[in-house]
Amino acid sequence: MLKFFRRIRLTLLSEHKTGQYLKYAIGEIVLVVIGILIALAINNAYNKNKEREDVRLYYLKIVDELEANMSYFQYQVDSRNDFKRQGINALKILAEKNKDSLPSLLRNIGALKTINSLSPSFPTIEEFLSQNLSSKIANDSIKAQFLKFSEMYKFIGLVDKYTIDQYQISIEPYLTKNFNYSDISYEGFYEIALPGGPLSKTETIWTDLQLWNLISNKLETWKYEEEALNWGIEVLEKLKSLIEEELTHD
Repeated sequence: MLKFFRRIRLTLLSEHKTGQYLKYAIGEIVLVVIGILIALAINNAYNKNKEREDVRLYYLKIVDELEANMSYFQYQVDSRNDFKRQGINALKILAEKNKDSLPSLLRNIGALKTINSLSPSFPTIEEFLSQNLSSKIANDSIKAQFLKFSEMYKFIGLVDKYTIDQYQISIEPYLTKNFNYSDISYEGFYEIALPGGPLSKTETIWTDLQLWNLISNKLETWKYEEEALNWGIEVLEKLKSLIEEELTHD
């Protein structure tokens, strides 16, 4: 093809047909430009289709990740409800000063030892958002929900850090100083809590303001965690719903 065009140019030049040569040259340039534009259009269409397919494949993985974390969040909510119940029971026994219920009180105090880190895991979403693909989301509602997800994820991390700090700074030092851990082991840990050793300091437990406040503060923390987790479930459910709707339209 190139030899053919070259032969035409040489023929026109040899016959001194300058005007026709210029027209031909312009036409050839136009054809080349059109060819380049067509190639670019095909390449752009291919890239867009590939991006859409990449986003779709990520969406499928993200839906599975959202479902797994929604179950995990709900499990954590249920755990907080159990811990709150134990904390409330402990305060009731302390308020009533029912010394016959000391064993029950100690078991309920054991809930303070729980430090179930929230630590959700979203590797697929983190990878998706870190890539340029996240800018290719066409659905504005999904874009907005991913922003809410990022806010929620960050907030969960802050709540988790507060819980860990509270335990390490306030709760653990108090429990270690005043209780034999075998006395305050909670359900599921009785079998590994060996009896014996120094006795827990229970003589002043009924008037111990620090213990009362530790339990009260921990109840607030459990409630705060529960509210954060419920917000997380709401955000995840909405994002999952939007993505599934988008997938059905592809």
